[in-house]
Amino acid sequence: MKIKDKLTYSFSIAILLFGIAFPNLHCITPVFQSSEIRLSDFDDIFGDVLVTRPNRNDVLIIGEEFIVKWEILGGFELVTISLYKGNEHVYAIASAVENDGEYEWTVGDLEEGNDYHIRIWDWIDFNGGDDSDYFRIASKTSLLYEQILFLSIIIGISAGIAILVTVFLRRRFSSKKSIADQ
Repeated sequence: MKIKDKLTYSFSIAILLFGIAFPNLHCITPVFQSSEIRLSDFDDIFGDVLVTRPNRNDVLIIGEEFIVKWEILGGFELVTISLYKGNEHVYAIASAVENDGEYEWTVGDLEEGNDYHIRIWDWIDFNGGDDSDYFRIASKTSLLYEQILFLSIIIGISAGIAILVTVFLRRRFSSKKSIADQ
């Protein structure tokens, strides 16, 4: 099921429940006069795109390509894709690109951090947009250091466990040997 269909279904149920809870509220009635609820009925709530990648688990590597992805919910033809660090605009990744749901981006030489997000919106009037989850941008060197550190910790823990097991076994067998000697 596509995200658009999930949203339509979710909001159909939400509005139905809202209508049941507040039967005297007549502003809900027009929505139920049609046989199907459409996302366009909710244009004031949602934008025309829904960013799906990058997401919070993604680590984008400086100098490498990454495919930005989004679901197309509305009708504009061209989009602007911008990069933000926190709430600060860093730069426009692309302007006036086709609203086809994908854009291949080479991550520039940026400051490393885990507080980046991408905003995609209508190129003409900057409306109807969506922000991605926050994600991380890192260098290959940083990732390599992290992996080495992680492996060092694992090796250290493994060595510590091996020493404890060795000491335990030596004490156990030496105490059995002492009892047998007596």
